[in-house]
Amino acid sequence: GETGTGREGQRDRETQGERQGERNRETGRDRDRERQRGTGRDRETGAAAMNVVLAVKQYVSKMIEESGPGMKVLLMDKETTSIVSMVYTQSEILQKEVYLFERIDSANRETMKHLKAICFLRPTRINVELLMRELRRPKYGQFFIYFSNVISKTDVRDLAEADEHEVVSEVQEFYGDFIAVSPHVFSFNLTGCYEGWNWNFPALSRCTEGLTAVLLSLKKCPMIRYQVSSDMAKRLASSVKVRLPAV
Repeated sequence: GETGTGREGQRDRETQGERQGERNRETGRDRDRERQRGTGRDRETGAAAMNVVLAVKQYVSKMIEESGPGMKVLLMDKETTSIVSMVYTQSEILQKEVYLFERIDSANRETMKHLKAICFLRPTRINVELLMRELRRPKYGQFFIYFSNVISKTDVRDLAEADEHEVVSEVQEFYGDFIAVSPHVFSFNLTGCYEGWNWNFPALSRCTEGLTAVLLSLKKCPMIRYQVSSDMAKRLASSVKVRLPAV
């Protein structure tokens, strides 16, 4: 009887040990699955953080949201028109109460005081002067102004002086100064960037501004590497490095 009881006890202990071992294996598998899910989420988060299409879309959405409810016109220049059209279709923007799309350099725009104007412009001197002319004789009831890159204090002061009718509600910098071709590809739509073996200066300036905008929109401060045998690569790297701390 004692021997039988001892064997049964041994079997019970073995059964309990097997159950515990199985529970431990299941717990281990659960942890592995959770780690894999976590790694997948991290990859998705990282991909979203480096998505230039998403960055520009978020900027455009924020511009429209900040203007509040009501009918709106989107006032752009030639370059920002291309920037917006690459990430939003016209029908998608229409759903956000933006019913009109206009160019700042168009001379035949009608006066529509019931509309709010969302201005998305590159911070060029030409655009600033066109906007100053617009503010002196405003065609819309309110103006929400967003520049696609850094604007100088002098230009901001000139705009403030031109706002005689006090129609400007907002002035901000949103760094969507590039054409987002796909989530990980962007363009500045430039041709003829060099003369001989040297930069064409306007192209160097535009590339510097565009790369800076990409980095700011993605909230990245990179370590810059360049091909040491290329003077053009060196100039661009130096130009971006100098500009980044300033913004």
